[in-house]
Amino acid sequence: MLQQVALLLSAVHKQQAQLSLVDLAGSEDMTRSHHGAGDQDGIATNLGLHALTRVLGALAAGAPHVPYRDATLTRLLQPALGGDCVTQMLACISPAAADEAETARTL
Repeated sequence: MLQQVALLLSAVHKQQAQLSLVDLAGSEDMTRSHHGAGDQDGIATNLGLHALTRVLGALAAGAPHVPYRDATLTRLLQPALGGDCVTQMLACISPAAADEAETARTL
């Protein structure tokens, strides 16, 4: 009986999950959201988004080097971007004509 329990315990597979919720606020046009002023938070956010674009491009191209270390955002998201993970993205877009350019950049 003890051997059967030991065999059952050794056959159990351990699974691990991680949920990251990231708000990419600041990806909008700086002139609309910051009244034309290029504040440091907005600039840092846009630099992080640019680094994320480079990482996604490198992953899609199968590049030998993926620049995860270029920004804090990409370092935090590294486990969710590579390997055998499932990643989903939710984008808020607008059908308004005034938001056409911003919607196109988001998509």
